[in-house]
Amino acid sequence: MEQGKNIFTVEYEIGRIKNYEKQILSAGYCEAFLPMSFVRVGAIEKTSYDRGGYKPIAEDCPNSSLEALNVLEKCVLALLLCREHLMDPRKMALNAETVFLSKSRAEVKLAYVPRKEPADRPVRVLTELIGQILERTEEEETRRYIKAVEEYIDSSSGSFYDVVSHIGELKQEIHICGWNH
Repeated sequence: MEQGKNIFTVEYEIGRIKNYEKQILSAGYCEAFLPMSFVRVGAIEKTSYDRGGYKPIAEDCPNSSLEALNVLEKCVLALLLCREHLMDPRKMALNAETVFLSKSRAEVKLAYVPRKEPADRPVRVLTELIGQILERTEEEETRRYIKAVEEYIDSSSGSFYDVVSHIGELKQEIHICGWNH
């Protein structure tokens, strides 16, 4: 992976990203994704991502309970938006390197990186991201809320909508109890 200030490039084998996916991504039809462009060089395809104004969670991990839940909720909403544009969330890698946050805009954008194998359930794509946020979080209260989302995903057969609803309940608890750290 090559990186500049606002652009980073990843090389993929031809066909890893389908032609219709490239069309959706390069035209910017789905606002859930960072702007992308594709260049074919022999047997590989160079994919460039414009992250201007956004930092990956790996560089700027949410540190409060509310902020972490907001990021997870926005990721789920972004995945729902992906579905509306015929992008299968089960095929996407969602982790601290592919989720980008703009704190000034309070927005989350995704870098479309295909998984090696599709997830068994769409909500399972959140598992890797949740684990990485837990690794980077020291605040015990924040860890407890993130684990509550992880346990909900593991123990239920819920949809993205169910996960958003569960996160909303946890956020209400934080507001009511005044635990906004």
